[in-house]
This record gives sequence, C-alpha cells and structure tokens, in this order.
Amino acid sequence: QTYLNEMVGDNLLFLKTAEVQQEIEKDPYFKVENVKKSFPNVLTLSVKERREVFSVFYNNTYFVVAEDGVVLRSLAEKPTNLIEITLADSLQFTNVVVGSNLSCTESNRLYMALALTESVRLNDCVNQLYLSKSDAGAEISLNLDIFRIETNVPSKDPSSTVMKASSSVPSVPSKNNSLYFHP
Repeated sequence: QTYLNEMVGDNLLFLKTAEVQQEIEKDPYFKVENVKKSFPNVLTLSVKERREVFSVFYNNTYFVVAEDGVVLRSLAEKPTNLIEITLADSLQFTNVVVGSNLSCTESNRLYMALALTESVRLNDCVNQLYLSKSDAGAEISLNLDIFRIETNVPSKDPSSTVMKASSSVPSVPSKNNSLYFHP
C-alpha cells in the first residue's frame, strides 16, 4: 500500500511494471497476476492472495505454505487447521525460506502431491500429506478425517499412476472398504 501511494503523481510512461510486481510480491501472501498501464494515468493490478493450506516442520521451526508451494511465514508453535506435509526418511527438504518455493529432494513429486490435494478440493478435511520414494517410484498419501487417499507414481511411466482410497470408518459401504481410481 505504501509503495503504491508513493507512486501517485509519477509519470506512468516511466513506470516499470516488473518493478511494481516485484515490490508487491515482497509480501509472499500476494501473487501479481497482471500489471497493465492504461495511458494517460491508470495503472491496473490484478493480485491474488495466497491461502494458508500446508504446514512444514523444518530445523525446529514450523512454516506455513500456500497451495502453490510458496512458504508464507514461520512460526514458533505448530499451526492448527493446516495440512501437515511429512517426508519419508529417504527424502529431505532442501529449501524452506519465507517467500520462496518449498522444495525437497523430490520436488516434482512434492508439487504433484500439492496439486493432488488442491485438485480434489479436500483442504478442509485433509490433515496430513505424506511423501515417500522407492526405486519403483513415489507414494503420496493424503490422510483425511475419515479416509486415506494413496497414489503410487511409477518412476518409469507416471501416466500409469493408480490412486487408491480406503475408508477408516467401517460403516462406509464399499467392497473391502477400498475404491480404485485410474486417472
């Protein structure tokens, strides 16, 4: 807000839109979708506010992560109502810095897991995302309040990914409490 107020009265011709975008995105909660100049004196900004969706525990600190993987802030105590991202012992976080993209030794699979969580729109009931790796590929598990979604991503042919959802509530009627999805 202060940065934009300082620009009032400046000549739009000399304004660099990339600098405007960079200045606004210093706050990791904001993602600039578009900056447009309309002469003689209108600057239009399209800004998206990132949502707090995930939490990560790294180097004795909790971090809040947005749905697109950007680290939003750090906390001393464990946040509530966020999906906890847990990595298997064979994987490690490699970049957990406020304002940067979260990364680990298998970042492509991590981002697939983030997208899976967002695509099934279960943010309100998913309580943990677990990512592991084997020679055959990766396993991504979403633990929900009432059931679990697992997907095995083969390292040689990711297109043959199979997802399995199983209920942890015995009263849910399904054969063997399992459902299989082939994307």
